[in-house]
Amino acid sequence: MPTKSDKEYEKLTRMAMNPFYAINIEPALAAPHQPLISKETWVEANAKALDELGPEVYLKRLLEVLQGNYPVQDVSGDGGATGSGGFRSERRSGGFRSLLPRILSVFTSRKG
Repeated sequence: MPTKSDKEYEKLTRMAMNPFYAINIEPALAAPHQPLISKETWVEANAKALDELGPEVYLKRLLEVLQGNYPVQDVSGDGGATGSGGFRSERRSGGFRSLLPRILSVFTSRKG
């Protein structure tokens, strides 16, 4: 059995972390695009979310997002997102850019 310091251990953990083995990833999420935030900001916000939600809930939500089931800004006029857990199963980012400051403030403003 490899130890945590072995290259073999790192390889196995990276394979286990790859969601490709568990789900079909939404192709639109792999399309070339201009990132809206830095990797550092993404990591900071998601580390806080992981801490607040716990690993199991966080990972389940991350898999949902990777499958294309993510919240989008309501443009239908029907009063909000519909579907499982407030997510709207749509294959587009909707108004993500306009919601970005609110999304990031949920976790980055709770430092401490």
